[in-house]
Amino acid sequence: MSTINQAGPTTHPQGRSTNGGKYAIEASSLNVFYGAFRAVKDFDLNVERQKITALIGSSGCGKSTVLRSFNRMNELIPSAHIQGAVLFHGKNIYDADVDPVEVRRHVGMVFQKPNPFPKSIYDNVLWGAKINGFKGQADERVLINTQMLENESYFERLMIQLVIGSFDKMKVRLEPESARYINKLLVKEYLAEYQGKQAW
Repeated sequence: MSTINQAGPTTHPQGRSTNGGKYAIEASSLNVFYGAFRAVKDFDLNVERQKITALIGSSGCGKSTVLRSFNRMNELIPSAHIQGAVLFHGKNIYDADVDPVEVRRHVGMVFQKPNPFPKSIYDNVLWGAKINGFKGQADERVLINTQMLENESYFERLMIQLVIGSFDKMKVRLEPESARYINKLLVKEYLAEYQGKQAW
């Protein structure tokens, strides 16, 4: 089984170089189908390392479909299949020897609305810990996580470190005031979704 890592450059399946490791993600001649319907046609994109890239387009134009193809989430839709290549740090994530779960450990997707697995609430809360080898008390872990969502100030203190850390990884330095503002927006949005309310 091949592993996904941030290795140096390799050669694209169609012979194109990954440009010395400049790009984190490269999509080449990507076509995504739902049954016979082609939702994405001949899509090419190079996403530079440590840069923020935005996909902008009208509703229904295929933005989310493209994003799902970057961590093989389209495979969870029975009628979906793809043609073309998606490289993550030079490795085609659709190669036969690549584990899609391993891909999703490196390429995440944050949804606008909650997307739970078709499991119980208990299993959904515990899922991330279980697939990462958590060996502690499951009931205690679930209780801590659910209590966190009921305590806005605690949630803010926890989230601020994640916000700063995420921007640090992109080599983007946030002023404290900006970090606090972004954090408050995220916490407000998360808690509103959890409580079934409108954030704004």
